[in-house]
Amino acid sequence: MKSIVFALLFLSSFAHSQKAVKLLESSLKLGGSEEKEFYFGFAEGDEIVLDVEVLKGKSLVEVEVANYPNSTQFSQIETKKIKHKTFLVSKIGIYKFRLTNKGVTEKECQINIQRIPASEKTQKFNSEVYWRTVTDTIDPDGWEEYSEKSDTTFSDFFSTTVQISSQHALNGNKPSQVVSFDLPANTIAWSYYLVVGEEGQKEYDQSKADFIRAGSKVVGMIPTYGPMAALALTGVNYMSQAQGKDNVKYYFLSNREDVPLFNNDKAFKRYKTGDVISEAAQMKTPLSGTVFIGLVNDNTMDPIKVTVKATAVMVEKKRIKRSKPVVVRKEAYLKD
Repeated sequence: MKSIVFALLFLSSFAHSQKAVKLLESSLKLGGSEEKEFYFGFAEGDEIVLDVEVLKGKSLVEVEVANYPNSTQFSQIETKKIKHKTFLVSKIGIYKFRLTNKGVTEKECQINIQRIPASEKTQKFNSEVYWRTVTDTIDPDGWEEYSEKSDTTFSDFFSTTVQISSQHALNGNKPSQVVSFDLPANTIAWSYYLVVGEEGQKEYDQSKADFIRAGSKVVGMIPTYGPMAALALTGVNYMSQAQGKDNVKYYFLSNREDVPLFNNDKAFKRYKTGDVISEAAQMKTPLSGTVFIGLVNDNTMDPIKVTVKATAVMVEKKRIKRSKPVVVRKEAYLKD
């Protein structure tokens, strides 16, 4: 019997043979509605010993011990004194010790925290807690799309010169042709320039030079483009009026189905028409699809050359994906 008692005493003595490590021994004051938190790391098998006493003032509202980040291990409300409260640490981790005073009067407290290592191996365990800034990763399903900005661009997207036979051409060619072009994506307005004769390109180049030389505010907005871009953007015509003896009749056909009707001298729909030597104008409709222009030479003997140019203003709304507001937080960790 004596031998059994001796063995139990020996084992008990061995279990508590490790020297207690003082982590915190402090007197502190808690103002009204104030709380203080302390963080320490513990090794697996450690025993935590907590002492708290209110030295001045009424009892504390709450004393809490939690396994970081938020797993409460112990909580006591309206306490005046906690003596040698112990906790066994099942695995390495961080513990939070929180003292809370929700009253209006100041309280003075004494708090002592110790760790008793499970073995000599963890006697020098580093209990200091370090902090780092962490940005939470947002789940892709939480992404939202929004319009970032609008980009305005210009394009001299079409230019052609066609020859149209006379009314009584000996070669039998028709005195008419259809010119077509596709409007660029995101077009908000466009302009066309239509001119008869070989002087058309010279008139166009001269108008562009005069426009840049004028140095207007519009030039500053579109420095790499000329009067056609300005016309498309503002509706103001900066093109010179071409001089010549020949004219052309033109018809902006309503749709693709009107093209064969026009070519076969049948009734067709149109949304703009004219009889000009040269003309430049802003267009705000249509803004997508294909534009068809029927050209007719009413000269009985002479063919004509017709130049057609078009410039578009495009506005593209950039849409990008971004995450919902990123959460930045502090995270506690231990060093080896």
